[in-house]
Amino acid sequence: MATSAKSAKKSSVAKQPSTAIKYLLIVVALLLYGKTIEYEFVLDDDLFIKNHPAVQAGIKTIPSDFVHGSMEHFKGSNFQIYRPATVSLFTVEKSLFGNSPKPFHLVNIVLYALILLVIFDLILLIAPGCHSIYAFLLATLYAVHPVHSEVVANIKSQDELLASLLCLMSLRYFIRYLEDTDRKSLLSASLLTFLFALFSKESSAAFFAVFPMTAFLLRGQTLITSMKKVLPYVVPVLFFLAMRHIALKDLKQDNETTVIENVLYGADTFAASSATKATILWFYLKLMIWPNPLSWDYSFNQIPVVSWEAVTSWLSVIGYLLLLASAVLNFKKRPVITWGLLFFLGLILPTSNLFFLNGTTFAERFLFLPSFGAIVALLPLVTLLSPQGWKALPVRATSKLYLPFLVVVLICFVQTTSRCSDWKDNFTLFESGVRNAPNSARAQAGLATEYMNKAEKSQVMAQRQEYIKMSIEGFKRTLEIFPEHANSAYKLGLIHAIIGDTTSAISYYRRALVYRPADIYSLNNLGTVYAARQQFDSALTCFQSSFATDSLQEMTLANLGVVNFNTGNDSAVIALEAFAQRNKIDSQKLRGLATSSRQRMELSR
Repeated sequence: MATSAKSAKKSSVAKQPSTAIKYLLIVVALLLYGKTIEYEFVLDDDLFIKNHPAVQAGIKTIPSDFVHGSMEHFKGSNFQIYRPATVSLFTVEKSLFGNSPKPFHLVNIVLYALILLVIFDLILLIAPGCHSIYAFLLATLYAVHPVHSEVVANIKSQDELLASLLCLMSLRYFIRYLEDTDRKSLLSASLLTFLFALFSKESSAAFFAVFPMTAFLLRGQTLITSMKKVLPYVVPVLFFLAMRHIALKDLKQDNETTVIENVLYGADTFAASSATKATILWFYLKLMIWPNPLSWDYSFNQIPVVSWEAVTSWLSVIGYLLLLASAVLNFKKRPVITWGLLFFLGLILPTSNLFFLNGTTFAERFLFLPSFGAIVALLPLVTLLSPQGWKALPVRATSKLYLPFLVVVLICFVQTTSRCSDWKDNFTLFESGVRNAPNSARAQAGLATEYMNKAEKSQVMAQRQEYIKMSIEGFKRTLEIFPEHANSAYKLGLIHAIIGDTTSAISYYRRALVYRPADIYSLNNLGTVYAARQQFDSALTCFQSSFATDSLQEMTLANLGVVNFNTGNDSAVIALEAFAQRNKIDSQKLRGLATSSRQRMELSR
C-alpha cells in the first residue's frame, strides 16, 4: 500500500499543469462572467449587504458574527441561518469598497476562478497520471456549464462559492495527505478549510462523506482504514455545531415554509409526495444534461404535485437507477466513475427534498458543487480513444475528442453568457423568470412588482398607464396560479386605490386579509379607503384591528387620530397623543404622519 501511494504521488507530480493552462482557466471565467461587474444588486443582495447591520457596521463586528445568527435583523425569515464566514466576507468587502455592487461581483468572479483552478488540481489528484490537457478540458466543461450562472452572477451566492471553494480545497489537502501521511500540516490545512466551509454554509456538512469515499475508492484503502482517516473531521463538525447552538439557542427556529416556497407541502398522499420528489430529482438530471430553460425561481406551481402517472417521475427513477448501476459496475475497473457518480448523488440528496423537506422546491444553485462529480465521471471516457487512457493524448483520434468537446463548450458558452445577462437587474431577472417559468407565482409577482415600481417612477402618463396595466395583469396571473397569494391581492388593492377604483381596492384588500388577517398594511390601507369614502365606522374598525396587532405602529396611530378627529372625538385624539408620549413616539412625527394620512384619504376620494 505504501508503494502504491508513493507511485501515485510520483505520477501525480509528473505531469504538472503549465502556468499557461491555469491562466486560460482564469480567462475563461472572465470571458463568461466579466460583464457581471456592471450589474446591480438583485433579489436578496440588499438584505445581506446594504440592509445588514453587522455588514454595515464594519470589520469590528466580525467576531460577533460567530456568536449570532446571520439573519437576526430580518424579522421576515422563517428560520435562522448561521453563516458567519460569509457575513464576515461581505463585511470586509463593504469596509474596503463601500456599497457599490461592482467589487462584490468582482469577488464572485475571483472565487469562481479559484474554484476552477482547484478543480484542475483535483482532477490531476483524483486520476493519478492524468494528462493536464484532459484536466483542462474537464475544468473548462465545468466552467461553461450554464447551470452555474445563478451562483456566479448573484452576489448573495458568495456563500455557495466560498463554501464550495473551501470544501474542494479541503479535499485537495486530504488527498495529498493520503499520499504523504507524514505531512501533518496537510491534514491540518484540510481540517481548517473544512471548518470554514461549514461556517460559510451549513450544507457543507454533507461533504463529510466525501473524505472516506475518496480514501476507499481512489487510494485503495480498506473501508476500516478509510473510516479511521475521517475521524479527525468529526472535530470541526462538532465545533461548528456547538458554535451554531450558542448563536441560535435563543432564537425562534420554527420552520414556516409553505406550499408557495415548496410545493411538496401541498402533497397530501404518499403517492403524490413520492412521485413529485422523483420529478424534482428529474429536473436535476435534466438541467445537468440540457440546462434550458433556466429561472431564478421554480416554486409553486412551476413544478406541480404529480402522481405516478407522470412520465417525468418514471424517467427520474430509471435515470437514477442507471447512475447507481453504473457506479456499482465500475467499482473495480473504473473507480473514478464510481467516485464521480457517488459525489454527485451524495451531495444532491440533502437538498433534493427526498428525505426531508427544505425551504424550496428546486434551485439551480443546489447543482453547483455536485456537478463537479458528474464532470469527473466523464474522465474515463477517454479510454475509448486511447489504449493509454487519460495518461496520454490520443494520436489518431484527436478529432473524435476535440470536435465534440468544442461544439459542447461553444453551445454552453453562448447559453451561459446569454443567461448571465438576465441577472443585470431585478427587472431583467424577473422578466426572464416569467418567460422561463411562467407557472411560478413568485416569478409573476416579482415582475408585476417591478412594473409597479416603474409606474411609480415614470413621469410620462402614457408609459405610466402601460406599466400599471402590466402590473395588474401580472398580479392577477399570480392569483390565478396561487389564489392565496396575499401580497399580490394587497398590491392590487394599492394600485386600484391609486387609480381611483376604490371598489376594486376594497375587494382586493379584503381578499388579502382573508389570508393575512393581521397584516397592518392591508388594514391601514383598507381603512384609508373607507375613510376617504366617509365610511368612518368601517375605517375605525380597520385601524383598531391594526392597533390590536401592533399598538406602537405609528401610521396606525396617525390614522386613528385622523378618523377620530373627523368624527369629532377630540378626547380620543388627545389620548392617542398621550399614548405616543408614554411610548416615546415623537408627537411631532405622529402629527406629520396624520397630515400625510389625511392627504391620502382626500386623494382616495
